Amino acid sequence: RSRGWKRERITEALMLWQLVRVTQMPQSTTEQREAALDTLGLLGGSPPSLEALQWALEVVGMSEEERGALRKREAMNALRELLAEQVLIVGAVEVRQELAEWL
Repeated sequence: RSRGWKRERITEALMLWQLVRVTQMPQSTTEQREAALDTLGLLGGSPPSLEALQWALEVVGMSEEERGALRKREAMNALRELLAEQVLIVGAVEVRQELAEWL
């Protein structure tokens, strides 16, 4: 495969890594997490390569068996759903902490 092809896969993987990282970092704000999900949503019209998506799904904890059966659009939707779920979990923890402090 060509250097250009490899460079494109690496760029896509880095972009997805940044989005995954922002949604998982405790110091990220709610707005940053939501912006990462919005950005991922914008990529839906022209999703990254299947290789980059499968790598990102592995990073967020999807098993190899589950990843292997997915096509590109399905992998994109699965990544978006997994990250949205993680954002909700982090948000719920933050709300509980704020409520506990307030009480």
